[in-house]
Amino acid sequence: QLEELTASSGENLAYAKKYYGMVVMLHKLIVYMQKRFIADVENNIKPKLRQFSKEANSNLKEARKLYKKNKNNHILKSNIDASKITIKAINLYLKIVNSQQGKIKKALRISIEQEKVAINTYKTVKLSSMVSALINNGLKTFDTLSKLQIPDMAKFENKEIQEQFRKLTLRMSLSS
Repeated sequence: QLEELTASSGENLAYAKKYYGMVVMLHKLIVYMQKRFIADVENNIKPKLRQFSKEANSNLKEARKLYKKNKNNHILKSNIDASKITIKAINLYLKIVNSQQGKIKKALRISIEQEKVAINTYKTVKLSSMVSALINNGLKTFDTLSKLQIPDMAKFENKEIQEQFRKLTLRMSLSS
């Protein structure tokens, strides 16, 4: 909606600034999520899968050892089959996780570049907005100053002093 508003407003800089700010935040969010996924796979999922694989292999080895002693035990045979399937599932999921991690690493490189472009675009819009505001403010100030007119100055005749001077002169003439 913000994109539509920005486009329909003729790229009104206030709307554009909000739009590109949101775009930057979305890119930052995606980069963050991709980094978290990569780290989670490396530090959590893969170690757990390796540990599960060790446990499944240990269970399989133990079940085989017990089964050699008691070939009629159907539960042990079932445990052996279940352990084999578990190991296959772990190995398959490990391949899938490695593949997903590789794809996300490639996507992350692209996302980081897109984030840089979004940040640069936002900074460009922000600067344009500040320049536009400065120009607009300067033009308003100029228009205001242009409209101000100082009235013509009245001449100063110093009438009060003239009156005092007249009174003094009259007084002096009467005393002489």
